[in-house]
Amino acid sequence: MKLNFFFLLFFIIGIFSKVYSQPRNDLKGIYQGNSKYTYNLLELLGNGKAIINNDIASEYFHENDSLFVFVDMNVSIYSIEKSKLKGLTKWQKNENLKLISKSEINDEIEFEPNQRADWLKRFYLNNSQLKLSKLMDNGLLPLHFEDINKNNKILCDEGFDLGCVQNFSYLTLQLLNQDYTTVNNNSSEFDELKTIAQRVIDLKNPDGYGLMYSYYVMKDQETKGEDFLEKGLSEGSQLCLKLSMDKLSLEP
Repeated sequence: MKLNFFFLLFFIIGIFSKVYSQPRNDLKGIYQGNSKYTYNLLELLGNGKAIINNDIASEYFHENDSLFVFVDMNVSIYSIEKSKLKGLTKWQKNENLKLISKSEINDEIEFEPNQRADWLKRFYLNNSQLKLSKLMDNGLLPLHFEDINKNNKILCDEGFDLGCVQNFSYLTLQLLNQDYTTVNNNSSEFDELKTIAQRVIDLKNPDGYGLMYSYYVMKDQETKGEDFLEKGLSEGSQLCLKLSMDKLSLEP
């Protein structure tokens, strides 16, 4: 169970390109695409919240004619082209989503910077797949590991839940021993994971329950974590769903 959990942490860290100007999240409209793609209907609510396929809750920000949509710690990037969105990232490459209801951005009104949009941008830049891949290819990731985690911790301290999730993941990897299968669960630093998990719960992100369950798994106290896993599942946590499915796959 531990080994599969650590692979999941690596996946979370590695999913996150250029972003320069002030991020916004006031784009509004409904976009529809081709049936062969996973995301065929994207509704932007004009407040940083979006609904995919009438079912999946997500977040977004946009700038420089680019739209960044965050779903379950994954990011999909689209180019904004008048009355359509064009997919740029791997799973949405060349997908065209056509505008089927009016997109509303009132440029006559001075835009008030939105904290959530700013957090999402900083989070994306700090954890982007391009950045991590380049560091890994050049053998520099260990040298920058601490700085990347420091930036995630700053986001967490400011109240951004996804920064806390990444902080939990990075800290866990730092606590792994050389064979990448166990951690020193008696270290004082290890107990910080519990604090971070509770922070995510307090910030109203149900994935915090999955982190708390993972903490108890690594403490060899999985039974204590079961209630957190069930709570997260009841609140729609995708992390808890992944952990639950992983757990079932390991049962005899």
